[in-house]
Parts: sequence; structure tokens; C-alpha cells
Amino acid sequence: MKILIADDDPLASKFLTVMLQKLGYDVIATRDGHEALEQFILEPTAIVISDWMMPRMDGLKLCQSIRGLALEQYTYFILQTARQSREDHRMGMDAGVDDLLAKPLNPEALAMRLRSAERIIRHRLAEEQRIGLLARFPADNPKQAEIELVTLKNQAEENALHDQLTGLPSRRLLAERLHQETARALSQGTRLALLVADIDNFKQINDGYGHEFGDRVIVAFGQCLRDHLRLTDTVCRWGGDQMALLLTDLKERAEVQAATEQLMRAVKQRGLEAAVMVPISFSLGSAIFPDDAWDPTLLMQQADQALQVAKAEGRDCWREFKGFPGGHCAKGQADLFNRLTAAVAEGRISTQYQPIIDSATQQVVGAEALARWLDERYGWVSPEMFIPLAEEKGLIFKLGHLVLRQALQQLAQWRQRGLELTVSINLSKRQLLDAQFLPSLVELVRQLNLEPAWVTLELTERQSVLSQPVGRLRLEELAACGFRLSMDDFGSGYSSFDLVGETTFSELKIHGGLIRRSQTYRSRRILQAIVEMGRTLDLGVVAEGVEDESTQAMLTALGVHKLQGYLFSKPLQAGAFLNFAEQHTLRLRRAA
Repeated sequence: MKILIADDDPLASKFLTVMLQKLGYDVIATRDGHEALEQFILEPTAIVISDWMMPRMDGLKLCQSIRGLALEQYTYFILQTARQSREDHRMGMDAGVDDLLAKPLNPEALAMRLRSAERIIRHRLAEEQRIGLLARFPADNPKQAEIELVTLKNQAEENALHDQLTGLPSRRLLAERLHQETARALSQGTRLALLVADIDNFKQINDGYGHEFGDRVIVAFGQCLRDHLRLTDTVCRWGGDQMALLLTDLKERAEVQAATEQLMRAVKQRGLEAAVMVPISFSLGSAIFPDDAWDPTLLMQQADQALQVAKAEGRDCWREFKGFPGGHCAKGQADLFNRLTAAVAEGRISTQYQPIIDSATQQVVGAEALARWLDERYGWVSPEMFIPLAEEKGLIFKLGHLVLRQALQQLAQWRQRGLELTVSINLSKRQLLDAQFLPSLVELVRQLNLEPAWVTLELTERQSVLSQPVGRLRLEELAACGFRLSMDDFGSGYSSFDLVGETTFSELKIHGGLIRRSQTYRSRRILQAIVEMGRTLDLGVVAEGVEDESTQAMLTALGVHKLQGYLFSKPLQAGAFLNFAEQHTLRLRRAA
């Protein structure tokens, strides 16, 4: 659903746009009421969100003008305002405003208002269609009216069972087949797999090339999946760029891996054949019935959980559901989140440190701070499990702040001992965009007598804040204060290649997937290009995921400045890290 917004404040407009896009809406942004009206006449939208006070034409006049067009389809009008008196509300309602939203904007309030707006719009549309249908039936010809009614009923059923864009089965049809196939699998003693697939970085493709191109990519993606599955399998469009696949009559879990590998090759080849100008890849998560869940709804949750793990591990891969910690299934996700919330609130998330090695001197020059969680019930919970969960549930800001404080306090202790170390800390998009993050960070660094240059803040490329003016502004403010900025997982997305040179990053941290594939000629060429890019832009280059000496030698020869990985050490508790650093230095001295 598209939403038209009108706001003369660029930052407020961008902030609202970002929130709406996160909620899944397409957004058309305009700078005042006059521009909004011109745009609305060209392309009417179901919802309009307008600021009240704007030059040329304010929000009230915009609403009155839209109502004056007397369109058949109803438009739900929301007015943003800091004015909260009864008289202001009366003026808004008299002008035709449906709802008033208080400023400053509350994201939760916005989401609730939009849900209400969608219900009202759907109800009005259904009523209008009902009235239109009644008008079609000739009152003097009952038989013709009956034929018309049957035709409309068949059309409605067909539309409900198939997606209008791709022609693939809809969620409703998949749900019906899933219930049928689970019952058959139980009676025949076979398995079935439910897979959920997302096009990687689809938002960047959509924003960069337009919605029409994005629709073509979705259609081609769905057709490719359908063409490379058996006739007995089902592909449905679950929503947006997400597809759900149902593979039936499986005897072994290993059959799913063979199917996913074939699909991934096929999608990449289809992109090459179609001469698509952007690389197309996708992430897959899968769950098996009845191994992972006996209930279809639960099975979908398990597959979606596996998809989140695939995304967290760099995308362009398949991950199968491996269960919640301690063998608990998806019902345990709610319990896991509740325990995670309590652990964050009580400071029971610990921080471990993985050494960062200078490739030229082999000295330990820094550490990456990594969150770890030991739970009384579940034991050690993998970050691949609780980090995506924190991101999904909105807990990542508090979790990130806790790890940040612990890491900076540890850095202060190391510096007091005379160790010239730096610390790298992962930064979430939510932390970066929060207006209070930078002031609180500067104050914490000041209290601990640290230099900002000793702190490297890592931002993953797939978070795509570079395409947002507010995100770039926050990065420039951090750099201006002296903090070092690192583009983490570099090479895993699309957005940063054209913008990283315009932003004040200090280093590029190469995506671990490229390092793991570094023995292939193509991957080495990509690595070489990244190193050359870093040299041209005067950026440091760091490689993580170094696991053997041959990879270390190859990366050093290419000109990578710093190395990190299990070849040197796994993440360690602070005391163990200090011992490793001292012993490593002694070994280097003896070798010299």
C-alpha cells in the first residue's frame, strides 16, 4: 500500500519515510501541501499523512482540496500536529481529517493508527464493491443475474488462491495444501519440508532501480523457483519479495540440501540469462515436518527462524532449523526472549574479545568485542540465535549499549596497564540513528579517560544506513568527534560501493564469506579489488574469518592490513585475552 506524505522539514520527512518503509509501506514524499496535491492528482493514494503547518498550502487546505476531488475510492487523511486543543481537533475534523497524530512522532502510535486506517479502508472498499455488484445484476432478468453472481464468485475464489503479480499460489492456498500434505505425510510415514526464501537486499534493488523493475525481479524469482521444483511441490508468494516452498514426499533430510543448492544455482543463472544488471541472490531457511514441528503454524515459525539465521550469517545461503537451545521448539522462542530481556536488564550479558593482528608485525593491536550469553536454563546461547531475536523484538539498542559500556570499561583497564590496544564494537542501526547515542558515547569516553581514536565502531554493510541522509549525518558526527568507523561485512550487499567513498570510514572489514571462499580465482580477484579500493580511498582493510596459514599468507600478500580469526584465537574472556596478548608478544620476541 502506498502512502503520500507532505512535510516541509526534510529530516522529519526522512524519519517518517524510514518508519513507514519499515512497516512495509511504499512512500511518496513531498515538500508541502501544493506539491502533495499535484502528486495526489497524478497518483491517488489510500492514505495521506500531512504536517499541519507548511508554506504555500497547509495540511488543512490539502485535506479540503483532496476531499473536493470527490474520488470514488476513499482516502484516509492523517494530520500531524503539535497542537492538541479541542478547537484544533474540531478544525481538523471539519476539514475532513480522519485522524490527528501528535508530534513528536511516536513509532508505536503511528503503527497502530495505520492498522486502524487499513481496516477502515478495506471495510469501505468492500462496501463500495458490494454496492457496485448489486448494480450489475439486472433486476428484470434473474437468470442473467445468477450467471453474473456465479462468475464473480469464481473470479473471487481464483483471486484469493493466486497472487495477482506472479500468478503463484497465495498464502491461503499454501495453507490448505500444507494441512493436506502434513496429514498425508503422517499416514504414509514420509517427511515434507517448508522453506522460506527472501531476495537479498531487495529494498536496495527496489530503491535503486524502481518498483517496476523490482516487480519484474519478484516475478522472475518466483518463476525460476517454480521451474526448478517437481510438479508435486508448491511455490507461493508469501508477501513482498518472500516466497514459501513446500517440498513433499521426502525420505531423508539431506534431500532438502540438494534441492536448495539446485535452486540457488538456477536463480543466479536465470539472472545471467536475463542480463539483469544487479547481482541476484537469496537466503533460505527450512524446517522439516514432523522432525522440527508437528503443527503447520509452528513449522512456518521454525522455517522463518532458520531464514533469520541465514540473513545474520551474511545472506546468499541456506540454513536449516536446528532447534532452540536445550531442544526447545518454537514455543520456547517467547520464553527465550523473556529470559534475554531479563539478562540484558540485569547485566548478565558478557563480552568476549577476539584478537586483531597486524599483518605486517604480527602484533596484537586490538580486539573485537562480542556479546555472549550464558543462561541458567539454556546454557551458552549462540549469538546467531539471540542477536537476530534482539533485532526482531526491538531489544538490540539496550543490548548494544550494555556491550558498548563493558567494552569501553575493559579498554580503559588495558590502557591503564600500558597496553596500546584498540577495541572494535558492533553498532546497530537503531543505536546510530538515536539522537542521544553520540552525546552519551562521548560522555562515557570522557569519564573513562579514553581517546575516541582508540574506539572503532563497526557498522554492517547490510544495514544500509548509507542511503539515508540521517544515517550519513550521524556517521559524519562520530568521525568528527574522532571515532574510527569500520564498514563490517564489506562485500555482502550493494549499497555501500557507491557511497562509502563519500563517507568518513576509516576501514573496510571484508565479509567472512569472501574469506572462506578465497581459494577460488574469482574470490581472490574480488578480494584484490577490495584491497585496491581501500588503498585508493586511503582506508585500512581488515579480514575476519582467517582460519589457516595459507589464507593468512595470501591476504598478507594482497595487502590486507589486519587479520582476525580462529587461526590466532577464538573470542576470549577479558582475562584470557590479556594472557593471550602477553604470551603472543613473548613468542614474537623469542622468534626474533
